[in-house]
Amino acid sequence: MKQIKPESLLSVNLKVIKRHPFFFLAAMVSAFLLQFTAGLFPAFIEKQMFSFFENKIDLPLGVWFIIILMATGFLFTAFAYITMNIGWLFRTKIKKLFVSKMLRAIILQPKEFDTSEAIGETAYKFREDIDQLSSLLTGTFPHFSTSLVIAIVTVVLMFSVNVTFTFIALFLIALNIGIITLLLPKVERRRENSLKAAAATSGFLTAALQSTQEIKTDYKNQNFIDAYFNINQKAAKAALQENIGSSLIKSLFRLGHQLITSAMLIFIALNIETISFSVGDLAFFISLSVSLSNFASSVSDFFVSVKQTKISLERVQDIYTKAENEDEQLDVKSPQEYNIGSIVVKNLCVEYPESNFKIEKSFEFHGGEYYFIFGAVASGKSSVIKSMLGITKKAGGEIILNGKIIENPESIFVSPLAVYVPPTPQIFNASLRENILLGVSSEIEVNITEAEIQKVLKITRLDKDLETMPKGLETKIGNLTGGVSGGQTQRIGIARALLCKSKLVVLDDCFTAVDSGLAGEIRKDIAALDDLTVIEISNRKPNLEMIPQIKQLEF
Repeated sequence: MKQIKPESLLSVNLKVIKRHPFFFLAAMVSAFLLQFTAGLFPAFIEKQMFSFFENKIDLPLGVWFIIILMATGFLFTAFAYITMNIGWLFRTKIKKLFVSKMLRAIILQPKEFDTSEAIGETAYKFREDIDQLSSLLTGTFPHFSTSLVIAIVTVVLMFSVNVTFTFIALFLIALNIGIITLLLPKVERRRENSLKAAAATSGFLTAALQSTQEIKTDYKNQNFIDAYFNINQKAAKAALQENIGSSLIKSLFRLGHQLITSAMLIFIALNIETISFSVGDLAFFISLSVSLSNFASSVSDFFVSVKQTKISLERVQDIYTKAENEDEQLDVKSPQEYNIGSIVVKNLCVEYPESNFKIEKSFEFHGGEYYFIFGAVASGKSSVIKSMLGITKKAGGEIILNGKIIENPESIFVSPLAVYVPPTPQIFNASLRENILLGVSSEIEVNITEAEIQKVLKITRLDKDLETMPKGLETKIGNLTGGVSGGQTQRIGIARALLCKSKLVVLDDCFTAVDSGLAGEIRKDIAALDDLTVIEISNRKPNLEMIPQIKQLEF
């Protein structure tokens, strides 16, 4: 497969802006108005008010002019919060963009990803790292860029009031920025350590929830609690170190405004007899310094956020970049354009160097047939078939579908052409109806009738189980509810595959928890379905004499 060059943070963000320019503009407008109404506008109002009360200027409408300005500021703020809501919608769209691309890449190119990472660790990337990636464009960058514009205007106005004070303020801001530059590398390292530790905690907890029954039956509760406590302690320590660094940086900039104000007051006190500084000028200058301090604060937030976002992008880069280049990896035809006429596999090789395992096989399947592949445990049955489907990598060989060599089987052997059912299908905490329809494309689901659902339930013998479920198909089931047995779980997985209306169904050891007599009945009904090719893999060879149409292959 073609090597994909990792994208820079700038490149990724420019693509997002290009896709959603209106929402980005709304975030910028919101940030500008909030900055404007927090610094420049109040400073202008205070100068007019104090100068008016000192009788230094005349205002049209008198004090009502001040009141109108305040009301205008309120309207600006209200409009800013309205556009802020659009900015939050922008954040949701960014998350959806990243998550949909990453999920699609994982589903269509599963063999390209590192399987050594725990499920919870990958899930943590979808949650925390995507949240960090979205916050840069929707919050931190708009705040920084608009405060920069306002800071430039502020400096010009401050120079017009008092040059000396302005130089003192700029010196203190520059000093803060210099200090922050020295601290940023530590923030970056601590952010990476914190995310890794938190992801490890998430991975451990996910694995524990998936093995709840084992923990109960083997009396490992205390061992589990101790292990979780230890790994959680590491995560807490890493998070504390990161927060200390980030808080220190932000506190230094928050201190900037107080230092500027204090420096001005000390300077005025020491030079009270030589300077002419009205109350309006002083109020105006101090209020302007708020805008400058806000800019200083936004600098700290922006620098810290950029470092943190770079780390998050690096963590999801292996998934995201594959998703970005996904279209170039696909075959010319889509799965809908194929039929299962024949599948010829020549010298398909699968190897795992770590365990010194290697297998090479050649075989052929024809459309509309039911194939039963059996062999000893660890003989490579599942590995070869999963490699044929593109779920795992092949070390060599050819896969030929209807006379055409398939270079990227992972993009072809997917629904609606093919469905793979693992030994233990995933059951989600949802209704039985939702579980059996999960994986069915929206186009197919719209056309699925209740009669078709009942037919599949009858084939998998789930219709009998419905009699004991209080709400029938709407009964909520799930791994953590104890609502379904192992055999029911496998049959739900088979029902899900049949409802996808795929032309090829691969059943990987899907009857291990099903009664042998019941399994035979289900096989017989599936084998009788028209225009369906089935490949079943099993370690055990059942009695298939009553189903002569099933062809047997031994590995």
